[in-house]
Amino acid sequence: MEIDKKDIQRLLDIMKAKNYSVDNIIQLIDHHEEVSLSRRQFQLEIYYTRPLHQAIVAGGYDVVNNDINSENFPTDSGGVKTKAIHQGRLFCLHRGASAEEIIVEMDKEGYRPAILMELLVFGATNPGLQEIFLIIALGSTWKDNLGGYYFPCLNSSRSGRSGRRLDLHLSVFIWMPKTRFLGIKK
Repeated sequence: MEIDKKDIQRLLDIMKAKNYSVDNIIQLIDHHEEVSLSRRQFQLEIYYTRPLHQAIVAGGYDVVNNDINSENFPTDSGGVKTKAIHQGRLFCLHRGASAEEIIVEMDKEGYRPAILMELLVFGATNPGLQEIFLIIALGSTWKDNLGGYYFPCLNSSRSGRSGRRLDLHLSVFIWMPKTRFLGIKK
């Protein structure tokens, strides 16, 4: 393949405008066929009784929403160390869709919506994907004092100031077409 100097300059201009590093570009190239992620499965080793703060630290997030805590998202350990290996998959309908439509699609394919702990493990083991997509866990919700419902999510800020984020996303009637939803094999 022959590369023109103009193409290299165009690539550098885009990298600068979007604040992409060379590593970001390499990741994008490596994941080129995974952009749709329509059938790729991810093996996730989940320790459901792990303290939430430990799972958050293990993810190496640059920013964590303060409302993602054990009070708002309790884990019931019962004193037992519970570990499971699950297959996860990112779902995207490539159109605006409601949470109910997404859950129905997951169910048809033998999946259920991920909960927060599963999302945390996914983010820790696949950190680059949240720099490409907003990834939501529809299996966990938190209701704020104003009555808004929020789902845990992984995203990033391309401004270069805050990097990988573990955040909460307000429930919406219709989700944007590029949003991904983590499903766990039943």
